[in-house]
Parts: sequence; structure tokens; C-alpha cells
Amino acid sequence: MSLDNFRNRTIIWDTVNKDFPQPIQIMQGDVNARTLLIKIVDNGVELDLTGHLLKLTYQYTNNSNSGFVMISPKDLTKGEFILVIPTEMTTTGVIEANLILLNESLEQVIVSKFLTFISDNSTVTDLAQEVNNKIDDFTKLLLENMPQVMRSELNDLHAQTDSNMSNIELKANKTDLDNLKTAITSQGVEITTARGTAPTLNVRLNKMDDKDAETTAQLADIVTNVKLYGAKGDEVTDDTLAIQNAINSLTNGGTIYFPNGTYISRLVTIPSNITIKGASKEKTILKLKANAGTQLLKNADATNGNTGITIEDIQFDGNLANNAADKDVLVFDKCKNITIKNIVAHSSMGAPLLLNKGSFYTVKDSEFYNGKYGVYAFWVNDSTFENCVFRNSRPYEADTLNGNRASLLSGRDGHQFKGGHRNTVSNCISFGNAVQGFDSHSETDGVTVDRCTDIVYVNCISYNNGASGFNVAGANDIHYSNCIAYGNGGVTEQDGYHGLNLYGSGETDLFNITVNGGSFHNNNKSGIAAIHGGRSLSIINAKIHDNGYDGINMGSPDNNGYKLKDIKIIDVDSYANGTHGMYLKGIVGLHLINNSSFNNDKLQAGFKTGILITGTSTNLTTDAIIRGNRCYDDSARATKQRVGMEIDYTDYSVIEGNNLRGNAVSTLNWGANNGSNSKRSKNIGHVTENGGLIAFNGTGSLTYFSIAHGLVSTPTKFSVTPNSTDAKGESYVTVDATNIHVSFPNAPVSGANNVKFVWTAEV
Repeated sequence: MSLDNFRNRTIIWDTVNKDFPQPIQIMQGDVNARTLLIKIVDNGVELDLTGHLLKLTYQYTNNSNSGFVMISPKDLTKGEFILVIPTEMTTTGVIEANLILLNESLEQVIVSKFLTFISDNSTVTDLAQEVNNKIDDFTKLLLENMPQVMRSELNDLHAQTDSNMSNIELKANKTDLDNLKTAITSQGVEITTARGTAPTLNVRLNKMDDKDAETTAQLADIVTNVKLYGAKGDEVTDDTLAIQNAINSLTNGGTIYFPNGTYISRLVTIPSNITIKGASKEKTILKLKANAGTQLLKNADATNGNTGITIEDIQFDGNLANNAADKDVLVFDKCKNITIKNIVAHSSMGAPLLLNKGSFYTVKDSEFYNGKYGVYAFWVNDSTFENCVFRNSRPYEADTLNGNRASLLSGRDGHQFKGGHRNTVSNCISFGNAVQGFDSHSETDGVTVDRCTDIVYVNCISYNNGASGFNVAGANDIHYSNCIAYGNGGVTEQDGYHGLNLYGSGETDLFNITVNGGSFHNNNKSGIAAIHGGRSLSIINAKIHDNGYDGINMGSPDNNGYKLKDIKIIDVDSYANGTHGMYLKGIVGLHLINNSSFNNDKLQAGFKTGILITGTSTNLTTDAIIRGNRCYDDSARATKQRVGMEIDYTDYSVIEGNNLRGNAVSTLNWGANNGSNSKRSKNIGHVTENGGLIAFNGTGSLTYFSIAHGLVSTPTKFSVTPNSTDAKGESYVTVDATNIHVSFPNAPVSGANNVKFVWTAEV
């Protein structure tokens, strides 16, 4: 039914009759004014022209412009070609043309005569295309949403219009348009048709554009929607019954449309295969009735769940100011294949959106705020959240920053998974919530425990939340990719005010957590913290900076009896933090590789360290590989990062190839409580092994020679081997913190560099 279809035309070129008596009209400057299907037949019989070509030659009768066009094949087996009028043929005037059929050898087979085109000075404007689109959208909406009897009438109109398409020329046919007006007006839509003698298409399109707003409003009333069932949308009338009746009328599924307005309602239930659609999330509002004591919208079957429900382009207002009951706004219970997109839900003592069990939920391009949570997902599987905002989830009205701690910790997250598996959150933002921005943890329904597993966060941002930006508790296989957390930890009662808080009761409760990329900065306490044990925790290629305390903190003062195992920190920049760049305690299997920790200890309270690795006498850090790290301070502060790296209470570990130059006091502090099985080597700025060839001048009387070993402390291993004849006499060797001493009972003979030794020393 679109204008594009009106432009299509078929030309039958019969090889017996090669003439075209009627002219073909095109429009100035409009390449797409006509799309011609040229069908070649032999005395009415279809031809197979495989391998043939078709070209058109043309010349203007009123000037010298001429040229030719190669015409593209459509279906050569049927002798069909498609001609799109070129720009050169749309200059105003009369064009005489010939069609020339070429065989496989490019020889002329048939030539037409008297093929005439007339290009006039009318043009198609952008407005024409706009109205064309409106007609298409109008037709689609009517067909999909009208009652069956109205749909049948429109189908008849559609068929009638299609049958007349070939007779509609470029200039609008007044009779056809009037017929169209009459048919649609019978359904309650008024279209104003341009009047006058031979009105141009542009004039008519301008008239239709002037009526656009009115037509849109009328269309909303024509489609099967809540207003057909008595809903007012005036923010006064209780529309509950009208809305529910509209939904119930769709016994085989369908769409309920809400035109612009504010619809007051109590609880409405939705069966399977229903779409709830508004005109826009800004202007179509479904608002909970004052003192309703109910949810606003939920699925109909809470026992078995529903499927195939879609909610889109609408706003849901829980009317918090007039509803004290702890009720959620939108509730989906045990559902499957639910789509929620381009909505807003807010203002409730409960959650704006509660997903209670079920699977394959899709929530996208939506915003949730001012509730107990933003979104609460309980035991939800195989679901996605994309391009959403979760904000300003708040404590109960009775809660204060110094009030009931237990109450404060109950919920109040922007987005929370309790249990659930194989879920993804991508490109979402969570901010200004009373507790966590994003929370993933295991939960029980009172009978069984559902571990929260296989959760992926991609490109998510969490900031200015009361506790942590991201929180994990008792979960596994949680993965963060290029996520950002900053400004979190504003509620002082909270244990965690970190960018990312990993909380578990040991290695069996929290494991396989990965952070890949992203930034954790300017949080109240640590950028990333895991202080209650866990296993297989990895931080890779992240930036952690300007946090109030440690950049990374893994291990509490007593570790609570829990162990941290298999911790990987690789290619991380940790800098400008308040205390340590990294604080790592009581870890079995630490891999600390190619990290930078610099310009830390901004608090200047305890003369902290770039990287501190420690433990206790009963909880050593063991089996560590600490390699290729750079620790330094080049800031402009007077008091700088005191020590590059400090290691104590470790054993069975390798510390090698680290660059520790440029700290205020020392490069590496090696504690007295390290076990004998740990090895330091090749650390720049902290010499733990040395050696070489050295030569002395014998005097005939000198019996004592000292070799400066240059090590950080007294060598634990050393050797001296004579390398010249005069050095081979009887001798003995001693060592201290500075030198290796070689003593002879009989002085070597005089000579220049005649007393030579090869020596090694190692700490």
C-alpha cells in the first residue's frame, strides 16, 4: 500500500509488436520515481533469455542530451529486466528511447520503436517519504491490533487498493484518495483530502502532515487498547477494571496499547503471550492507586509461571508517597521468555522489578529507581540485563545512617542476584544506592541453597553507592570485564566500602572470581578487597588508584581462620592509594606478575609499602611467584612511598626480577620470619647475589685482602677461588655484612695484580 509500490510498473515488450503507444511519466530529479519491470515475450509467450542483455538508448527531443543505460536482469529465465530511471533522464522534457536486446555475442537482436518518457517539473519531497512511512506504519498497526471484524474490513480495503495500484500515476488520483478516505473514516479516522482542481501531490502531503498529531491520537483510540474498554488515563479515574478487561479480551494473546496518559490502577495480572505497550516511557504512565496495598503488575500464574510476556515503552510508578506497604511494582514469578524493554519503574517500598525464579528474562534500555532495590533477581537463570540504570535504592524511611544496622543491610542494592546461574549484565549503570551497586550472592529459599554461579558483568559502571560498587558473597564463577567502580563506601556503618568486595567463608564458599580490565578508584576504603578467604581469584590488566586505603586488600588482620588460595594479580597498575598499593596476607599460591605499584601511602600515616606480602606464624604466605613487578615513587609529595616491597612470614616462594628502585627508604624489606625455602634473586635495587674476578697487588707483607660483596645483608652463601699462582697459598675466608675477607698465614709475593680470586656471594 505504500507510495513506493505505486511507483512500480510493468511493461510488456512483445517481439511481434515492438511499439509503446502510451508515454511513461517520470519526475524531475527523482531517480526513484519509476521502477520499471520490462518483460519480453514472443506473441504473448514467456521467453528464456539466459545470457542476453538489455540496454536502453535515449535522446531528448528538445535538446542534444542523449545516452544509454544497461538494464539489470531480474529473472532471465522469464525474460524479465529491471530499469531504474537514471538521473540524466529526469531533466524536464520529452525523451525518445529505444530498447535493444543483445544476444550472448552482444549482437542486436530486437530493437523497439517509439518508447517515450515525459519528465515534468514536479518533485518528490522528504515530506512524501515521511507520509509514505506513516501509511505503512498505520496499516501495520491496524492489522496487528484491531478487533477481528475491523481487521477484516481493512484487509478488504488493502486488497482493493492493491488492485488499483497500476492505474495510479505520479500525480495523486483524487477519486482513489477519496475512496480511501471514506473507507478509513468508517473506522473512526478522519483524513483531510486536499481540494481544488488537479491538486499536486505536495499540496496533499502538506495537508496530511498538518493533521499528523490528530491522526496519531485517533489511531491510538482505534487500536484495541485500554481506552476501548473504558480506561481514561486522566490520573483520577481508577482504570483497574478497564485494563484487566482489555487484557482478558485477548484470549489467544496479543497487544494491549496504552496511549499517552496517567492510568491509576491497583493490581493487574498478565497471562502468557501478552504485550503491554505504551506510547512512550515518558508520557505513558501506569501508577499504583493510593493505599492499594498490592503490586501494580504481575504474571497471572504464580504457581506454574507464564511465558511470552513483553512490556515496553511505558512507565510504572509505585506511588511511594501514598503507599506504605512493602510491595514490589512489577513481579514475574517462575516465568520464562519475558522481555522488558524501554521502560521506567520506580518509587516503591519494595522493588520496582522483582524476578522470582524462572529463566530467559531479557531486560534492556530501562531504568529502575527509588525502591528497596532497583532490580531483585531471585534464583533467576539464563537472563540478560542490558543498557539499564539502577539508582537511588534507599533504606526504609525509619533507617538513618546511625540507625538500625541490620535493617540498613537488608537489601537496598541497585541490582541484586540472589542465587541464579548463567546470567549476564552488560553496559549497565548503578549509582546512589544505599548499599551495593551490583550484588551477586547465594541464597536459600528456606529449604535448599542456590549458589550464585556463572554471572558475567561487562562494561558496567557503579559509583557513589553506600557500600561497595560490586559485591560477591558466597558465589563462584563471577566475572567482571572492563567494569568501573568509583566513589563507593559513603555509609560508615558498612563493613565493605570497596570498589569490589569479595566475601566468602573460605575457599569452598567463594571461588573462581575474575576481574579483567576496568578501573577501581576513589572508593572509601579499598579498590578491590577479599578479606574472608576464597580460591582462584584473578585480577588482570586493571587500574586501581586513589582509594582511601589499600589498592588491593586480600587478607584481614587475622584472616578469620579462612585461607586464600590461588590468587593471581597480573599486569595491574595500583597507584596513589591511601596506604599500601597491595596488601596480601596468608595466601597459598600467590602469582604476582608484571604489576606496577607506585606513589602510594597518600595518607602518610604508617609509612606504607608499594606491595606488602605477609602472614602470621600459623598462616604463612607460601608457594608464591613474585616476578617482574615495578614499585617506586616519583610523586611530588615530600613524604613518599616508604618501601617498594616488604616480605615477611613467607616460605617456599620465589621473588625475582622485580624493579624496586626509587622509594623513600628502601627497595625491599626482607623480614626475619621468612622461611629458608624462599629465594630472592635478580631484583633491581635489592642485590641478593654478586660475584666476579678481582685482583690485588701483593706486597710481600700483606696477609689480609677484603672483597666488597655489595649485597643487601650478610651472605648466607659465598665462595672464593684462587685464580693466580700467587693466590694459591694456604688461606681461610670470613664474611660480614659488607665484605668477604681472605687471610693468608704467609703473605703472597710482591707483584702487580698478581693475587687474583673468583668469588660469589648470595643472600
